[in-house]
Amino acid sequence: MINLEQLVSAVQRSAMAASDALVAKNLDTLQQFFEPAEDDEASKITEATQRALSASRAASDAASGATSGAAESDSARAAVRQAAEALETAAAAMAKRRGSSGMLRPKMMAVQFPHVTKEGPGIHTVYVPLIALAPVSFARVSEVRFKTDLHLSAAGDELAVSFPSSGEASGGPPPASAAPDGGATPKGTPTSASIEIVVSETPLSQGLRLLVEGYERALRAQIPG
Repeated sequence: MINLEQLVSAVQRSAMAASDALVAKNLDTLQQFFEPAEDDEASKITEATQRALSASRAASDAASGATSGAAESDSARAAVRQAAEALETAAAAMAKRRGSSGMLRPKMMAVQFPHVTKEGPGIHTVYVPLIALAPVSFARVSEVRFKTDLHLSAAGDELAVSFPSSGEASGGPPPASAAPDGGATPKGTPTSASIEIVVSETPLSQGLRLLVEGYERALRAQIPG
């Protein structure tokens, strides 16, 4: 036997998991139309930091190899070592940031249009965002129906439920003879349950709709005529 609240909670969690899986699939579908944009500035900063780091390490090694035992030399070596460590931390952070800045650009395809110019027939190349060509549709779980037979019993202030064996009626004792040959129905056979999940198309969000419309306007502006 299980608590009725636990049963309802388990069904609800399963429905939410199915909905989350659809959301993840929708995001994967959307990401197929975009690709990471190269961050040139981050690349330049990373390379400059790496060069400075190499120079600092070389200076630190040179200072460590010096024969002077003065306190100033020790202090200088410590300062150079700290600078090298700071540069190493900065280089690692920039390397991690590179390629993961979150900047995206639409995947494009080039289409050539023939058109007439003052010099005669010519070819005009149009760069088309794929998201402006392919229909974008998302799905969502709009309804979940769970149906099964249960035995109900009171357990203190709570309501407990159990699944009847096959051939038993919900809320009542099992029939004495339910098998076709007149024998008793075997106990322990799991009862059947039905789960119906209704998946429907969800409308595009306002932001995504405006984004697609912007790419469509940019496409129309490129097409001659």
